[in-house]
Amino acid sequence: MIIFYDKKTGNKPLIKAIKKQGCTLLYKYKEFSGVAVKVDEKHDVDKAIADFKKVKGVTSVNKDGIMQTQ
Repeated sequence: MIIFYDKKTGNKPLIKAIKKQGCTLLYKYKEFSGVAVKVDEKHDVDKAIADFKKVKGVTSVNKDGIMQTQ
C-alpha cells in the first residue's frame, strides 16, 4: 500500500507504526511525502489501512494499484 503523510509532521510516527504492525517498508517517496508498505500476509489489509489512517500526520492510505500524477 502507499501511505502519504504531512510534511510538517514528518514520517517518524508513521515509521514507528509500520514497525509496530510488523509491516515492511519498501520505499520512501521523498517527492510525494509518502511510503510504500507491504502488509504481512497474515494481517488483514483493510484493518491495516484503518490503523494507519489513525497515525498522526497520515493524510491518506491507498491499496496497491496504479496511480497517476498530473
